[in-house]
Amino acid sequence: MTKKSFQVLAYESLDNTQKGVDYLIQVEELLQALKNISKTKNYREIIEEIIEKEKIAVELISKATLIQRQLMQNQQKTIENLIIDLSKP
Repeated sequence: MTKKSFQVLAYESLDNTQKGVDYLIQVEELLQALKNISKTKNYREIIEEIIEKEKIAVELISKATLIQRQLMQNQQKTIENLIIDLSKP
């Protein structure tokens, strides 16, 4: 398997973050909708949908954070190697 480039990983992280935020927006819209309906069968379905969307949002944002952390670690390692190379006589 080929190693993904920094730019590809950065865009993947951005995409995951955006999708996670989109799910959080949907959750907020569903929460607002709950305020306007009676506690019927639809109420339970909306709560279940909220829970599922929150789980997906957390997974996506966690994955994005992990990618970002890996990118920063890779950059740090590259900088350290450059400093070592520059330190050599």
